[in-house]
Amino acid sequence: MERLLGLYELLFDRPQETRELSGEELAWLRALLVREGYARELAGGPWDQATEAAAWALYGTENLEERWVEGGRVDPQASNICRRSSARASTERHRAP
Repeated sequence: MERLLGLYELLFDRPQETRELSGEELAWLRALLVREGYARELAGGPWDQATEAAAWALYGTENLEERWVEGGRVDPQASNICRRSSARASTERHRAP
């Protein structure tokens, strides 16, 4: 029951805290968005509309819409979920024959 409550809170609660993405995190996120097909290419530099649209699509795929924060800010819990999901997908790609 505790696990279900935690999952419910993750999916339906609004973020309690947010922070700006570091330059390194933004570069990682853009690479992920391109690699996973959310964008064909994304320019470097500050957060922009193309990155926002692609990141929103990723949050939708991961069912994290309630944790979405506009403008290049991130909910740490949602960021951790995206990183774990990316690591799992990478491991699965390397295992495929």
